[in-house]
Amino acid sequence: MKKQWIIVAVLSLLVAGFVGYRVTNKTAKTEWKQIEPVETELVVKVSANGSVTPQNKVVVSTPIAGRVDKVLVEEGAKVRKGQQLALLSSSDRVALMDSIHDGVDSAERTRLQEMYRPTPILAPATGTIVLRAVNQGQTVTQESTLLQISDKLIVISKVDETDIAKVHVGQEVDISIDAYSSEKYPGVVDRIGQQSTVTNNVTTYDVFISPKETFPDRIKSGMSSNVDYMISKKEKALVIPSWLSEGRKNTKVELMVATADGPAKREVQLGESNGEAVEVLNGLSLNDQVMYKPVSYETETKGVPFNVMGGKKR
Repeated sequence: MKKQWIIVAVLSLLVAGFVGYRVTNKTAKTEWKQIEPVETELVVKVSANGSVTPQNKVVVSTPIAGRVDKVLVEEGAKVRKGQQLALLSSSDRVALMDSIHDGVDSAERTRLQEMYRPTPILAPATGTIVLRAVNQGQTVTQESTLLQISDKLIVISKVDETDIAKVHVGQEVDISIDAYSSEKYPGVVDRIGQQSTVTNNVTTYDVFISPKETFPDRIKSGMSSNVDYMISKKEKALVIPSWLSEGRKNTKVELMVATADGPAKREVQLGESNGEAVEVLNGLSLNDQVMYKPVSYETETKGVPFNVMGGKKR
């Protein structure tokens, strides 16, 4: 019996020691820490995916049925309005030319070729050849597509319905092409589509964007892109990390601020946020010390600490 009491006493001491360690450890972890607001440039953007596409695509088709004698341009070629793009023989000319190869001397053949010349296909507009659909010797029917001409490459961006209210005609954007992600091309919103598209339960609207300068030749139709829409930009904004306000913006929050008597609650007016930092409109200054307890953030994020300006450390 005495032995059992000894075991119980030992277990009680172990439990008490463990609880005491947990309380002591928790107390140590819940010590207040401080962070200061900083003054910096705050840029707020909305990002959306898109693709490069011709603004206007002109289809060059055959006026008659026959055979393609020669194609004079390749894809990517710059052409001007009225330039010869191809030579086409009508079905009658094809039959005639095929019949004179045998039994006709060269002089007569030349005379007939001059008399029945092939039909030239001319460029209806100035632009770039984005599609060559035929080859020399190919038989075509009337209205068959020979070539396609693009006058200018633009970007069509798909903006989520939750962000479309922040986009407007004339808005400046930065365009990056996935294939050349280190390069940025400034652009302007030309128009916003009125018809939505639903993909995987996500509703988006097409936004048409023109680059301020013509894309270089290496940018091709169909390339994937990313567009950053400039919502606001402030050169000198007083900001704190977004996690201090639990991601809230454009509202009032209560934060703990260091005072001579210890941490005290203070109402702070917040402005816009870029996801990492949120602007402080009223209630804090550069000299203030915002207090927080890391344990609360560690608990909410399963022990993953935060960077100073928001976001989890990688």
